[in-house]
Amino acid sequence: MIEGPGIGVLHVLDSSRRAHRLGRGEKADVQIQAPSVSRYHAIAVVQSDGNQRRVRIDDNGSTNGIKVNGESLKEAWLDSGDKLRLGDVLLRFQWMSDDEIQYASGVSSKLMQAARDPLTGLLTRAFVQDRLPSRLYEAERRRQSVCCILLDLDHFKRINDDHGHLVGDAVIRRASKAISEALRTTDLAVRYGGEEFLVVLMNASLTEAAETAGRLRITIRGIDFADLVPQLCVTASQGIALRGRNEGVDDWIERADSALYTAKSGGRDRVHIASPSAPGAEGVRTDGPMFETELEVKAGLTYEGPPGDDAS
Repeated sequence: MIEGPGIGVLHVLDSSRRAHRLGRGEKADVQIQAPSVSRYHAIAVVQSDGNQRRVRIDDNGSTNGIKVNGESLKEAWLDSGDKLRLGDVLLRFQWMSDDEIQYASGVSSKLMQAARDPLTGLLTRAFVQDRLPSRLYEAERRRQSVCCILLDLDHFKRINDDHGHLVGDAVIRRASKAISEALRTTDLAVRYGGEEFLVVLMNASLTEAAETAGRLRITIRGIDFADLVPQLCVTASQGIALRGRNEGVDDWIERADSALYTAKSGGRDRVHIASPSAPGAEGVRTDGPMFETELEVKAGLTYEGPPGDDAS
């Protein structure tokens, strides 16, 4: 991939199979997690004639179509060096020997590992700096709203001080796993620093972000740490921000951070929604899992949890 969410990722077609589905669907043979790519966007057909092999790419009725070397086509035979565009993602097709595939796979793996946090397997801040801006540009061009959640585990320093860093690392790993499992495949989870996590919700409204924050809050409270420390309960405070048009990444995350600070100051184990980047942001309504009763989700809302919650 030379343009898109996984720059440097190598996708290898199995020559023993005739057809490979490309798309963002869970059952796609070549998975490409980008909003502009359909669930099963295209089909790569491998044809063998003795020692000769050819690959044809067919549009599979996708929303945004396919282009080969800049030309919109329904199908095309591919040659080495051809550039295949699926929506806003650009792939380069290349015939390779087994040795070349092995070498390129190693390079690709190192690139992917560099973008992942070794403790949790989540994305790192390097992703936010280097690759998130292009994802946001793509979403804005398609007029899709994007929200972020900045989540911080409450009283984490106390856990480290009282129970040691090995327990603290285990808490981080389990919280990371819970966060990942609560998100959609198109969402992004980043270990932003220490016990702080950034969740980027692509093509999501403020309502959907609030519902996600509610799920995360409940999920983290429900993690079982009894094998580490009996009766250990971990909670999280969260700040939500809806990205404004042309808003810079740093400014956007800073608003989420300010909302997180408000949630922390209010007693922890809370979700606070940031003020908009510009006046006129709409209020929306939700009755998602975050709420006991239907409430208005709007800038400045703090949800404190059901009566009797312990924010420690």
